Amino acid sequence: LVTSRKPASSEAMGVAVRPSQGQMGAQQRDTRMMFVRKKLLPIVIKGYKTLKTEGKITQEFLDPATFKPWLRAVCEYGDENRCGGDRDRCSEQMIQDCRNIKDYAVAMDYQKTMRQLEDYRLHAVGLGLFDWDDPDAAAGRTPDWYMPTNR
Repeated sequence: LVTSRKPASSEAMGVAVRPSQGQMGAQQRDTRMMFVRKKLLPIVIKGYKTLKTEGKITQEFLDPATFKPWLRAVCEYGDENRCGGDRDRCSEQMIQDCRNIKDYAVAMDYQKTMRQLEDYRLHAVGLGLFDWDDPDAAAGRTPDWYMPTNR
C-alpha cells in the first residue's frame, strides 16, 4: 500500500518560523505608521477641512496656537510615510510638500495651498494612503484593506 504524505511544516512541528529581516523591517514600519496614522492623520484632515470650509486662509488659521500643531502633524505624517526603510523618496517628497504648504499658507495663497495639500495626499504610500473625506482616516483608524506584512 502506497500513501502520499505531505511533509510536515515547521509550524506544525512546533518550530518557530522567524520573519526575514525585510519582513521585520516592514512590520516595524507598519506598526509605526499605524501609530502615526492614529495620532496625526485626524489633525491633518481637520486642518484641511477647516481650510476647505472657510474657502480662504484666515488669520485665525495662521494663529500659532492652531497653525503650528497642524503643520507639525502634516510634516511628521509625511516624514513617517516611507516606501522603504529610512527616509526615502516618498517621505522626502512629502516633506517638500510640507515646506510648500507652509510657504503658501503663510503667503495666504489659498489655491496653491489646497493644490499642494492634494499633491501631499497623492504622494502618500502604503498605510499612509488616505482620502480627505474618509471617516476612518479622519478618526485615525487602520484602513479595511490593510493586511499585516507577516501574513
